[in-house]
Amino acid sequence: MINGMTLMLYVKNVRRAMNFWTAIGFDELATIPLENSMSVLLSGYDFGNVSIQLYEIDYIERTNPGIQTINANILFSTDDIDKAYEEISKETKRVSEIMPLGEDYTFSFFDLDGNQFAVSGQRLTHGLTDEMIGGYFNALKNAQLISARDLDFLPESSLVFFGKVTDLDSRELAAELSAVKLYYVDMENLKLSPDLQLICRRYEITGAPVLLKRWSDRVEKFDKEKEPLEKFISKRI
Repeated sequence: MINGMTLMLYVKNVRRAMNFWTAIGFDELATIPLENSMSVLLSGYDFGNVSIQLYEIDYIERTNPGIQTINANILFSTDDIDKAYEEISKETKRVSEIMPLGEDYTFSFFDLDGNQFAVSGQRLTHGLTDEMIGGYFNALKNAQLISARDLDFLPESSLVFFGKVTDLDSRELAAELSAVKLYYVDMENLKLSPDLQLICRRYEITGAPVLLKRWSDRVEKFDKEKEPLEKFISKRI
């Protein structure tokens, strides 16, 4: 269930903190774009191979108000966040809800002595049937699969869908877009694609699904709270 451990540090400025830790011997492993923020994962091979993940205090207090940010927290890693949640919930009732955090999911819990811990990991494809997978890609049969590098060369007013089959919201939005001509970027292996990570940072994409419209001078992101999907799709200059 649990297969790793990271020390989470909550700081006022992630970049400044990163410069400090790298100056004393830690290596930057990954930069993770978050909504109006960022997180940096560091590894200290000369410090007993300790991993440190930096988060900005404002972001954590805004998105996960139940987490204590005064002291550093221990973050456990897991390959199956739902299974970890189920097993931990059997032992303690002081468990938060599972929340998205970048491309991962996280929850926190207290042990019997009131110590707080966090768990982070992916949601596996429990319940994802062949029918669901087939339906997703059938909905996107008219979409053109592109790489992150292609985004800057698309025609004016192009629609770009960032999604992944393992995500319920992506599958639902794909069904709504089945009759629309668009380009598709697969977000399933974000952590393995530096080019895609760069695009996500540039356009503040923190997870799937995201629908963008590319103009010659900007990129516009669909927000269902501000306008109907049909209006966004048909929008012209």
